[in-house]
Amino acid sequence: MSNKRLIMAGKRIILLPGDVRFAQAPDQLCTLLGSCLAITAWHPQRQLGGMCHFLLPQAHRPSAPDGRYGSDAFKLLCQLMQQHASAPDQYHYQIYGGSQILQPNSKESSIGSRNIKAAKQLLLNASLNIEYEDTGGGYSRKVILDLSTGKIGVKRFLR
Repeated sequence: MSNKRLIMAGKRIILLPGDVRFAQAPDQLCTLLGSCLAITAWHPQRQLGGMCHFLLPQAHRPSAPDGRYGSDAFKLLCQLMQQHASAPDQYHYQIYGGSQILQPNSKESSIGSRNIKAAKQLLLNASLNIEYEDTGGGYSRKVILDLSTGKIGVKRFLR
């Protein structure tokens, strides 16, 4: 058995909380999520796409768009699509994260569940379908979007 590592043709772009990124194949977009949520968008014909990684559903005060908040992060993602001469309805969407990490047995609405609800509402308000979701639970996720294929790899980490 060989110890050779797979060589990626493109680069792996890592998103931190509050980041919104957009790229083209052969690049990959990658993030690590707990209660935060990621919305992924992939354009199958042009092999380009984006990801936003937000911490909270919305800001409490109006300010300049801030990727830490779902409402702003999705708006910024759509702006990047337009900058690449494409429209949001040309993409395939998936959502990830929203785990209940801090209070796994709490009956209160967790940050994770509020983030999931916010992501679903943002896409619904824009008349966009969620093709797949891997949300909730009590574990963190590493999410990698391959812009060449649109496939998303998820690795779960227990607390």
